[in-house]
Amino acid sequence: MKKGIYTGLKEFDLKLGGLHKKELVLIGARPSQGKTAMAARILYGACVENGAAGLAFSLEMDKSRFLNRLAYLKAKIPVSKPRSGPLTTQEEERLAKELSLISNAQIFVNDTTGLEAEEICAKTRETIKDLKEKGRALDLMLIDYAQLIRGPVPPKTAIYIYDAAIALKALAVELDICVVLFSQMSRGDSPPALSDFRPESLSEYADKVFIIRRDRNINSVLNAVLSVAKNNNGLTGDIDLKFFSEYAAFENASDKY
Repeated sequence: MKKGIYTGLKEFDLKLGGLHKKELVLIGARPSQGKTAMAARILYGACVENGAAGLAFSLEMDKSRFLNRLAYLKAKIPVSKPRSGPLTTQEEERLAKELSLISNAQIFVNDTTGLEAEEICAKTRETIKDLKEKGRALDLMLIDYAQLIRGPVPPKTAIYIYDAAIALKALAVELDICVVLFSQMSRGDSPPALSDFRPESLSEYADKVFIIRRDRNINSVLNAVLSVAKNNNGLTGDIDLKFFSEYAAFENASDKY
């Protein structure tokens, strides 16, 4: 298997060889189940822990909040802390360390709202051009999340999200990068499945499709699963993780936090 872009999620990297260039990867979850937390974890793992260069389109959260999210989850600072009270000296030290690591990594965040798929593609090309002039290259691009990609007016949501997926798959091949597209899934009581993507056809052009599932909260630690619902190049099944709700952080199932 060709060497991939490692994420720091050990079982994911072992079973799938990480993320792979020229692929469109779709990651879905029901509302409030951790799309942004997973985006932050993958970006941190790939860029800070494994030296990749990553571009994130944060269509819901501004750049400062998004980068702070990365730092807080690895500094083990509760997500409620900025509003509930001042940081301790130890927390400030851990946060400063993580912010330094992030600032020195090849992480690029675009927080422009209301972008169309064509604009996302154009801005990605601009980033690659800038990096090439510095003798560097882009490895992956993430979008949080599909339903916030702007479409025509009046919007035909299902059509433009589907068209966006086609454009992003073509972009991944053209630019030799991995594109990771996060998506909301419809609400429901049963375990989420491919049919819960909106639109359902969104997964058609993806090379791999993952679905985030979390169990009920037990002492702020949840068993979580990243289900491989589709894989054009290999295995399907479940990748076991833990979700530490206090820090909004996904980590390896074997890790203590």
